[in-house]
Amino acid sequence: MYRPFLRRYPALTTCSLAMGAAVLLLSGYCLLTRQPLMPSLTGLQWANILFIGLSSGPGYFCWLWALAKMDASRVVAFQALGPVTAAIIELVKAGRLPSFALVTSLVMVTAGLVLATCQKQRHADNDATAKSATRP
Repeated sequence: MYRPFLRRYPALTTCSLAMGAAVLLLSGYCLLTRQPLMPSLTGLQWANILFIGLSSGPGYFCWLWALAKMDASRVVAFQALGPVTAAIIELVKAGRLPSFALVTSLVMVTAGLVLATCQKQRHADNDATAKSATRP
């Protein structure tokens, strides 16, 4: 549903509007349920919220930018890398070796991404070849 907006507006504008709409909606929910708009949290909790916001914001922008440039099915396929990245970071952080199940999962996700992206590219190449062959 982002495509019409991304055709008319830059990804950064769309990202800002979407995030602003989310803040308004959540603020309205807080008011409706009588929850505080600014909860009392510790400094560490606020630091975590700030870190999550600052790290997910650019990721969301990149996702919208990719949606403006590529098919949604291709962009969404790469969301499967989120859990893979988290698992790899956890392994590195803990200093452990991956289990057989994790390695199998990583191989399957990677193979799925390769198939999804190569298959679409192959179809695009075939379509381009067919169009150029039919031109006089």
